[in-house]
Amino acid sequence: MDEKEVLRKFGAPNLNELKQANAIVGELRSALQAKVANGETEIKELYYKFDAQERIFWLTQRDGEWRVISDVSIPRGVAY
Repeated sequence: MDEKEVLRKFGAPNLNELKQANAIVGELRSALQAKVANGETEIKELYYKFDAQERIFWLTQRDGEWRVISDVSIPRGVAY
């Protein structure tokens, strides 16, 4: 899935951040570093907050397009 598909399906994210892999911390995000070539790799995080859940997509750039490398859905009431 690419960024355009995510935006078409979910609309504009509540948060859109661009960071290097080594700057991404936290329990949900730590596994991302294993999916990239090195800590300098740029990762785009798209965060959505819905009534019943939160959804986070992480993307890297391949062939000039942002592609999803991982995502997570967090049900309402779950602390992370």
